[in-house]
Amino acid sequence: MAGPRSLTYIAHPIARRALGKKHADLGLLLDHWDDIVGGDLARYAVPDRIAKGRKGGATLHVRVAPGAASRLQHDIPRLIERLNAVLGTGAVESVRLTQTNVGAGPKRSRRPPPLPAQEAATLDSLMLSVQDPSLRAALSALGEGIFRRSATAQRPETARNAPRKTQ
Repeated sequence: MAGPRSLTYIAHPIARRALGKKHADLGLLLDHWDDIVGGDLARYAVPDRIAKGRKGGATLHVRVAPGAASRLQHDIPRLIERLNAVLGTGAVESVRLTQTNVGAGPKRSRRPPPLPAQEAATLDSLMLSVQDPSLRAALSALGEGIFRRSATAQRPETARNAPRKTQ
């Protein structure tokens, strides 16, 4: 029996049938973009869409920060080679770059506030039976997201969003 496989490996054939080759391929590129262009360049270049060519090959449209466009332009032949290694021989014929602001550096995410004590205790009790630490951490993060989402869905309208009373 084969070892564990990534979710992308399993889901890509299903997505390809459901969404069509073009959209599923773009999803696959988004998932593996760091590996294809390298982590440094991936922060400044983002695949935008795939346009089908007249003779079967496609054009990948990539949004690129202006400072990185010349560097990526130089590497287009190697990029096409890597893209075709992921998508299949001859899948991408050309790459078209569009200079735009895609982000001038790594994204900074704000850490959400901790869960209220009661919800944290509930989540901890649900995680007691999970032995694998990495699985426990992933499930805890998922649980926190679910608790936060349900809390915002149940939150009453704030005074700021409430309709104003007219006199």
